[in-house]
Amino acid sequence: MLDPVDVLYDLDKLPFPFASECADEIIFSHVLEHFAFSDLVQLLEEARRLLKPGACMTISVPHAGSIAAFTDPTHKTFFTFGTFYYFTQQYRFSYYKNSVTGWETEKIWASTNIFNTQLQRERGWQTWLNQFCSRIMNFFLRHSKDLTLPDLLAKTLPIWLINIHVSMRKITIGEI
Repeated sequence: MLDPVDVLYDLDKLPFPFASECADEIIFSHVLEHFAFSDLVQLLEEARRLLKPGACMTISVPHAGSIAAFTDPTHKTFFTFGTFYYFTQQYRFSYYKNSVTGWETEKIWASTNIFNTQLQRERGWQTWLNQFCSRIMNFFLRHSKDLTLPDLLAKTLPIWLINIHVSMRKITIGEI
């Protein structure tokens, strides 16, 4: 049941039935990985149209190095900690900044789930270990000069799911 939902809408149908610059925030929680790259670009452009100037979009996706990213057969696009920088003016290798302009990465963080707890409840020690691993991953995200080290950790650590969370701010043309 989706009680708190006001509008159900097919995200494949653009444009969305909302006025431009009507949203204070957009949250894509485990949505973007279900779109092909070309559709993802259009979805980010539509989110930009809907957000008010200076408003943020928060995205959560599984890390490409996680087993869980490949477990779901409906996942079409895979992400690393550096993926969203390609859509900003901040990153010198922003190949796509001309296709999806007007974003600035505000914050990037991670959460982990070492164990596949879909079939059983998480135990106390598992919760503690997940929180500890999340803190380690976030330490490396904050203190790395680039995102290579956190991506290598995500690729090599035996963690079932690493979630990437990123907050991106809509910037106006004058700020670009």
